[in-house]
Amino acid sequence: MTDSPANKELYIIDGHSQVFKAYHGIRQLSTSTGIPTNAVYGFVQILHRLFKTRNPQHIVVVFDTSHPTFRHELYDGYKANRGAPPEDFGQQMDYIMQILKSMNLKVVTAPGFEADDIIATMTRQAAAKGYDVRVVTADKDLFQLVNDQVQILRLMPDQEIVYDREAVKEKMGVYPEQIGDLLAMVGDTSDNIPGIPRIGMKTAATLLDKYGTMAAVLDHVDELKGKQAEYVAAGRESALLSQKLVALHYEVPMECVAEDCIMAEPDLPSLLKIYRELEFRKLVDDLQAASPEAAAAAEELPERDTNYRAITTEADLQDFVQQIRDAGYVGLDVETDRLQVIVADLVGISLSVKANEAVYIPLRHTGMLGATEEIDQLPLELVQKHLAPVLADPSIKKYAYNLKFDWHLLRRHGMDLDKGSCDTLLASYLINADRRNH
Repeated sequence: MTDSPANKELYIIDGHSQVFKAYHGIRQLSTSTGIPTNAVYGFVQILHRLFKTRNPQHIVVVFDTSHPTFRHELYDGYKANRGAPPEDFGQQMDYIMQILKSMNLKVVTAPGFEADDIIATMTRQAAAKGYDVRVVTADKDLFQLVNDQVQILRLMPDQEIVYDREAVKEKMGVYPEQIGDLLAMVGDTSDNIPGIPRIGMKTAATLLDKYGTMAAVLDHVDELKGKQAEYVAAGRESALLSQKLVALHYEVPMECVAEDCIMAEPDLPSLLKIYRELEFRKLVDDLQAASPEAAAAAEELPERDTNYRAITTEADLQDFVQQIRDAGYVGLDVETDRLQVIVADLVGISLSVKANEAVYIPLRHTGMLGATEEIDQLPLELVQKHLAPVLADPSIKKYAYNLKFDWHLLRRHGMDLDKGSCDTLLASYLINADRRNH
């Protein structure tokens, strides 16, 4: 694909800005297995809306890194008030990166620089080559970039807001070229940028409207009245430091340019598989309807490595019981010959202490798939001898679905469960009582 005037438009997505926006905008969303999905779902919805309404031909997603930046060297307190991200945020970022890879979207980071600086650098380079740039962000700092070729795009589920030069003035009270000075005067509590104490957004905008720049405001402090003059004079050094902190860096060393960001064909089978795992049913339906071939290919993708086996010897049982003690927990499920708990007989027990690995202890099987031949299995008395102490040990956590049923069956067969066990059926109800199925 070659560039032409018709498609020289670059969309830059401020990754963390959009992910955090989704994370805080959508709450209590998870899969039936407990995987948190609020940030992933919101971010994916933003991408799909962009694809549908804008049909971008050049697109890139930019993320921050955990590395300190030059701003930390300028000011020890920069972003010092930010705690660690929520535990479920990192898990969702892993899925987001998988999705971006499956979409074949270009992802850019630069250790030592923030996403804002990468965006500023790419914007200036692309504009110099004749591109119109659309920055998808919720970050007010990037209003500094807006000019005749650059717009800020804010996407919502049902609408989009485009900020050109006049729209920035209407929202912020100043023009794009004054945004850096405005932010330097006001400060930013989220980034711990001090600004001029007691000078708010409205006052700063009024002063900039009158004097043009922050430097001019500081130079004409003697013309200000009362407390305003006192605050500006006292905050001079703080304002100058803040100006350096909010200023965008336009020369981030990187190899990615607009020509490298051509929208590629996604890996639909891989994308569909992730959407299924995350239970994004509407997106799954849309993808399957758009590409039945992708749906068929997704079925053929290799599953995760699993290890499921039967325990038929005492030595193997003893070994697994020790694995339970070492882990300090076990997931369990019973198999019975009928569903009526009062008359049901115990046929086997499933146990697991590791994801994608489990054992099954057959107890009263008479054959497999209707066969009549005997199969190797342990006597119940031997299983009771080794397994019952573990199941009764309150220091070992037990997890099961519909635990009351398992508790009755095991107790009737000489293996009692301690009272500290966890029932995932009840846990699901407590998390979301309105679900039809748990």
